[in-house]
Amino acid sequence: MLWGLYLRDGIAYVPTMARTQAGYSTYIEPIYVVPAANTGDLQHAIHKAIDSGNPRVPTPPRATPHPVLKYAGVKSWSAFEKNACYWTILEKDGVYQIKPGRKAKPRGWEDDVEKIESFPPGTAADEVIKRLIVLVQIALSKTTPG
Repeated sequence: MLWGLYLRDGIAYVPTMARTQAGYSTYIEPIYVVPAANTGDLQHAIHKAIDSGNPRVPTPPRATPHPVLKYAGVKSWSAFEKNACYWTILEKDGVYQIKPGRKAKPRGWEDDVEKIESFPPGTAADEVIKRLIVLVQIALSKTTPG
């Protein structure tokens, strides 16, 4: 299973991750949009995305815009990602990883392999979510004036 979270301008965007009939992952609605500083709302949003699993959906057309864009109020993915941060949670056979993203060239995201956090087998999703919230709020504190 795979899930993601974007942080941009103090707002966390937690989309539902789906598997297409073609076999790749894509984000779909619902998208949970919460202030990243609100720990309770952020925890609830991540839980809801994880509880949704990775539903199977028809393969979307190539030109389909990223569903987060309308919630962020921006017109292009390049505008969104300029000042965004990204993390994924991967769960495989009961083992979780948090994979921070870094900007890839010429665009997009890739895993920051030096910052991947792996959890011991049997770690509860709640513990992984708490750690992700810490990482998001640390990034938030580095981007928020004051």
